Amino acid sequence: MFRKSFCDVIIINLINSCEKRLLIHDKTLIYKYKRNFSNTNITLQKKSLFTYSYKMTKHSLMDQPAPSNLVLQNQEGESVELKSFIGNGKPSVIFFYPKDETYGCTKEVCSFRDSYSVFSDAGATVVGISSDPVDKHKRFYDTQHLQFPLLSDPNSEARKLYDVPKTLGFLPGRATFLIDKDGIVRDVFNSMMDFEGHVKKSVEFVKNQVVST
Repeated sequence: MFRKSFCDVIIINLINSCEKRLLIHDKTLIYKYKRNFSNTNITLQKKSLFTYSYKMTKHSLMDQPAPSNLVLQNQEGESVELKSFIGNGKPSVIFFYPKDETYGCTKEVCSFRDSYSVFSDAGATVVGISSDPVDKHKRFYDTQHLQFPLLSDPNSEARKLYDVPKTLGFLPGRATFLIDKDGIVRDVFNSMMDFEGHVKKSVEFVKNQVVST
């Protein structure tokens, strides 16, 4: 039976706590943070206990080929190449999330699950990536009845390739990369707190890709 280590529990509680604190204690920050920050990296700087400033810059991968020269393991322990999900005449959605079984990540992943028929009907590929090990991905995958692969990125190699920024300087960021049928990154949605916004933006992108073909 899968058991969480003490370290896992601490990390999960930390992420959950930070998500809820941001949601509850700083309405101004959340209003700004939940806007559609497409194509940007957002850097938050802590000013006081509940006050942050932020700056936005265009993401380095916009209109560039999506990085694909990397092999990761999926939830079944199988080694897969990123390039097998990118291009090949169909759009792709690659989303990075902080950690399995946390409040925001579960909400986001399940939103992708619930909208999966839209992606499937469009022939689009959906892939989730986090630093969780294979066994935790497998548990999360089975518990939430997912239809798309979860890739394990324990050394943050994929995060570095995709230039996924950290939130508050230490939390793994939440970013979604929208890639066209030729393997070019056409949009980047970067928001730690707008969990379902990642899916809404992805659905919109995929539908537009179908119309344009």
